[in-house]
Amino acid sequence: QQLLRLAQFADTLEHISLKKQQTTNHEIGHIYAKGNGLLEGYLDNNGNVQLDLKNSWLDMKDFGYFDIDGNLFVIGRRDGAIHRMGATFYACHMERIVEELGILSKVVSFTEDRKGSYLILFIQYSHEKSSHIRKEIVDALPTYMYPDKLICIDEFPFLPNGKIDNK
Repeated sequence: QQLLRLAQFADTLEHISLKKQQTTNHEIGHIYAKGNGLLEGYLDNNGNVQLDLKNSWLDMKDFGYFDIDGNLFVIGRRDGAIHRMGATFYACHMERIVEELGILSKVVSFTEDRKGSYLILFIQYSHEKSSHIRKEIVDALPTYMYPDKLICIDEFPFLPNGKIDNK
């Protein structure tokens, strides 16, 4: 699974609090953090602290959700919104829906005049079974997320941290 399990908060994170925008379990929301340890690494070239705080919470610019045990799963960054057919969404939302089918995926989008974005969905899946899985994927996705092109690859390249290498 491509999701990153951060921590079970009560036991492992000292001096840092985390929250997400929505409050129900498994619902995707924006991740925010606050605590003494957040200041390290957020300095500009002059050594000044550069934090975008909202009511003392730092917007981490990530999407994630809490499971019923209180574990936070980070599913992707909020930058790079896709605008298509009157809807706005993020590649990580589409990838999560496909991954719930048990298929590792990566979305690439290009601006297109007719729909707003042209979507290519790369999946780690057998080429021989691609027509079968395309129907499952289309059935799981909202209409505005239907991929224009589906490309099956044998195996994604990975970075040492376990994330898909986008290059």
